[in-house]
Amino acid sequence: MEHAATAADRGRANGVTIAIPVYNERDRVERAIRSAAPQCERLIVADNASTDGTAAVCERLLAEYPNMEYVRHDHNLGALENWYYLLSVTRSSYFMTLGSHDFIDDDFIATLLPIFEADDAVMLASAGLRYEYDDGDETAGRDIRAFSAWRSGMHDDPVVRLRSFFFDDVNLLWTMYGLFRADAYKDCFTRDLPVYGADVVFLARIARRGKIAITDATTYHAWRRSTRDTRSAYVERMVGQKKGVATRKRMRNEMLAAMFEVLSDTERPPTLVERLRLRFKAMTKFGTFRQRGPDLPFFALYVPVKLTRKYRRLARRFRS
Repeated sequence: MEHAATAADRGRANGVTIAIPVYNERDRVERAIRSAAPQCERLIVADNASTDGTAAVCERLLAEYPNMEYVRHDHNLGALENWYYLLSVTRSSYFMTLGSHDFIDDDFIATLLPIFEADDAVMLASAGLRYEYDDGDETAGRDIRAFSAWRSGMHDDPVVRLRSFFFDDVNLLWTMYGLFRADAYKDCFTRDLPVYGADVVFLARIARRGKIAITDATTYHAWRRSTRDTRSAYVERMVGQKKGVATRKRMRNEMLAAMFEVLSDTERPPTLVERLRLRFKAMTKFGTFRQRGPDLPFFALYVPVKLTRKYRRLARRFRS
């Protein structure tokens, strides 16, 4: 009886599963778990064979949160495969992933759930965003304000939603850490996603399927690394092993093909200009991989496009 009372205090029978994929986050994972466990019916932590003491932290918290489950893989599957695992063991109506170095407000789930109840067409509800840095400072700059103010995801027309997602000057990838209808997540987060740009293609599929709501009534607190991954490190983190340049180029091209497919599967296929814009978007994010082949004509335009984007960002920061 005492255990049941504790479970009621430590979790909520709300049909929500929160998943935390983790790898070597001993210093931050406890905060992530404590922010999530009281807000969900089920919390699953999947450890990609951490070597820094993460396991000891998670195992200690198991006794405190009866709705928490901890799974430790015997080797590093890579971030993407770990994500697939977490999704495969989910049986709830709603699903979200929480970064193992991030945390959410105490009212995060309670704020987002009513959005689904108010509109059956909503597939994803996302919160406002704040960046946390190594020194503990938090910021909410122009890019975050633009993220919180994006409303095109609630348009009834999927073509409008998709074109806004791809072409508006807003970084919407943080909606990956919002709350989803679990069936939509499973239908869209499939094994044919490209390693490069898996988040882009997945969210585009969600936008095609239904509405995306963003509210600043609650906040997702995202830790920003002091150094960014190189492209090689990014691929290694995603798949658990190193990949050569040729393989990464193939992955990038797979992402482009997937984006074209999503945008084409609407009533109004993409124009030539839109297809070129998608290719530039992929180049500015992942590089050109300067090799013989179709990338060469685009490389001549890559540098000015990249510099223009950086100049515009600096100008916006100066004005804000």
